[in-house]
Amino acid sequence: MKIYMKKYGLMIVIFLFLIIWFFKGTIETYSMITKQIEDNAMSRKYCEENINTLDGVLKNNCTDILNAEPMTYLKNFYVLFAQVKFHTLSKFNLYLILIVMIPIAFIVCSKLKNNYIKNYLSKDTYKNFRKSLFKTAYSSIWIFPLAILILFIFCAFLTKNFSNTIPQEGYMIWGKEVTSNPIFFSICYIFHILCYSFMYANIFLIVARKNHNPFIALIISFLVMIGLELFLEIVVFQVLKIIFPFSDYGILFNVMNSVTFNEQYGLLPTLLIGIFWCVISYLLARLCYQNQEKFIIDCEKKP
Repeated sequence: MKIYMKKYGLMIVIFLFLIIWFFKGTIETYSMITKQIEDNAMSRKYCEENINTLDGVLKNNCTDILNAEPMTYLKNFYVLFAQVKFHTLSKFNLYLILIVMIPIAFIVCSKLKNNYIKNYLSKDTYKNFRKSLFKTAYSSIWIFPLAILILFIFCAFLTKNFSNTIPQEGYMIWGKEVTSNPIFFSICYIFHILCYSFMYANIFLIVARKNHNPFIALIISFLVMIGLELFLEIVVFQVLKIIFPFSDYGILFNVMNSVTFNEQYGLLPTLLIGIFWCVISYLLARLCYQNQEKFIIDCEKKP
């Protein structure tokens, strides 16, 4: 138990923090929506009772309120999650990188120490060492997706309404393709985040290959992600803007906005780009650790 907590304790602490933060944000958002529904009901009641005695602007306002549907439709799974995403989850677009990297930094870097490698290879093969290293690096990618899964369940419990037809614009931010079924939507959203979490873990593996100090590896990994984001926004986005002048396809390549789950150009392209980053980052990480002899020599040079 002690060994388990030493290895996974930080991950569990981060996970519990996320759950508490998500629940807090969801309850606050749900209360806000409930108040909005109650205020609308009070306004409708007032208008029904007094519309004949009103005139001018007040009468016009009451007519609009009574002609519109009661706002009970806001107590909806997709509406609630969209509001939670805007008020709570969007803050984690940048932090998701650290949520993945920080828990694995010290464990991965400790396995790259020369003494650890020599001891491991005296008992087992380099291939198994590499598998163990990658497995360790991927041990934190479940934190945010699992927290999101619990958030989905909580939102479903609170609303019990899964209609994807909302009379008023602005509340439904995802298309009917992905919101046709709440389970399908949840799977797509979680898979999307899982792909980017996998990518962040691979980036850390790549950086840690040459930098065995966990603090330096974390800083460089974070800077690499910022550099990649800037390159995609400045270069790739502009190139796509020239090719497709009437669209913003470059948004799809945003690697630091995974929590948003922007599928305005279709669900399939959004998921495929996530898979693309998964595959490319994994192949690069695998390539970095391919040559056993070079890897061991590099590790021997490190203190």
